[in-house]
Amino acid sequence: MLKYIPAPAPSTIAIRLVRPAVVSISLVSLCWRRSGGRGPRAGRYQVAVIVLTGWLLGSPNFPDLNQPRKRGRARICAVTPRTQEAMMSRDQKPATQPDDPERRAILRAAGGVAIGGIAAALAGDATASAQTPVATGDPGSLGARLQGVQHFGLTVQNMERAYEFYTAVLGGTEVFRHGDFQGDAVQNTLLADQEILANQLGVNPRTIGVPDLRDGAQRLDVRFIQFDNVVIELLQYRDADQPMGGSKAFAEPVEHMSPAFPRMMHICFYVRDDVDFNQFIADLEAESARRGMTQVRANRIIRVSTEDERKAAPQSANTNKVTVAPSDGWELIYCKGPEGEQLEFVKALGPVKKRFADALAAHLQLASAK
Repeated sequence: MLKYIPAPAPSTIAIRLVRPAVVSISLVSLCWRRSGGRGPRAGRYQVAVIVLTGWLLGSPNFPDLNQPRKRGRARICAVTPRTQEAMMSRDQKPATQPDDPERRAILRAAGGVAIGGIAAALAGDATASAQTPVATGDPGSLGARLQGVQHFGLTVQNMERAYEFYTAVLGGTEVFRHGDFQGDAVQNTLLADQEILANQLGVNPRTIGVPDLRDGAQRLDVRFIQFDNVVIELLQYRDADQPMGGSKAFAEPVEHMSPAFPRMMHICFYVRDDVDFNQFIADLEAESARRGMTQVRANRIIRVSTEDERKAAPQSANTNKVTVAPSDGWELIYCKGPEGEQLEFVKALGPVKKRFADALAAHLQLASAK
C-alpha cells in the first residue's frame, strides 16, 4: 500500500535550525561584551542564554522540526505489513515532542528565569558603570549591622545662640533636650581617651580642655535638632555654677577654624533645586545679622582681602558652580556658623544629582540583599 508522508522542505529545515542559533549567538555576543568576557558573570550569562534558547525552541510560535507542515513535499513509499506495523507502533508511542504542555511550561519557566537574570545583570551593569559598591555578603559584617548616620554633634560656646540659628534661621525642629549630665559613667564614656592623654603628657586634664564631669565641677547639656534627613546634636560643657543654655562654656573656643586642619569637620545643608542660591546666601547673612549673629559669613568665589571687600562683592559671587565631571552640577559655598563652626550649603543638579541617586539605589539594593 502507498502512504503519503509529508516532509519538510530543506529551506524550512535550515530556517528552523539557524533561527535559534542566531538568537543564541546574538545574546552571547551582547552579554559577553557586557561582562567583559571573564569572571563569574560571564559564566552566568552563557548558562542563561542556553536556557533561553531552550525556551525559544519550546515556544508554540517557534518552528518544531518534529511537526508536519501543511506545505511541503511528500515522499511516496511502499508500506509492507512489517513497515505498517512499525509505523503503527511508532504512532502509538506517548508523545514527547516539544508541543507537550507540561514540557512547554517547564521550558517557559526556565526561560523566564533566564530572561529575568539577564535583565537584572544588565541593570546591575548600568548601575555599576557609575559606581561599584562593595558587598560583603556577610550578615554579621559591621556594615550589615548599621542603619546609617544618626546625627552630627557640634560642641558650642553659647547654647541659646546656636539653638536659635539651627531652628529659627535654618528651620530645624527640636527633638528633645537633656542636661546636667555628670558622674563617673559619663566621664568615662566621653572623655577616657583624653584623660589617658593627659596622664601620658603629665599634665592636669583641665589644661587640655577635659572637664570634670566625674565630680560634678562641670556639667553637660545637649539638644537634638531634626532636619529632613539628618539630626544635629548641640552640646555645651559648662561650669556647674553656670545656668543651662547660658553663654559661657567651660573651655575656650578653638582659635583657628580653617577647614584644612586635620580632624576638622563641617555640616552641609542641602538647598532645594528651585531655590536661587545667590539670593539664599544673601538672605542667610541678612537674617543672621538681624539676630545679632554677625559671625555667620559666607565666602565669595572672587578674591577678597578684607571684610569690606567681601561685603561689597556682587551677589553672583555667592555661588561656585562646578562644571567638571564627576562633580558637574554642584553649586556650593562655605560659610561660618554662629559658633565659628564650618558649614557648607550645596545644590546638587543634573549629572551629580543622578550619581548620588544611583549610588543610593545601589546601596539600598545591597542592604536589602543582606
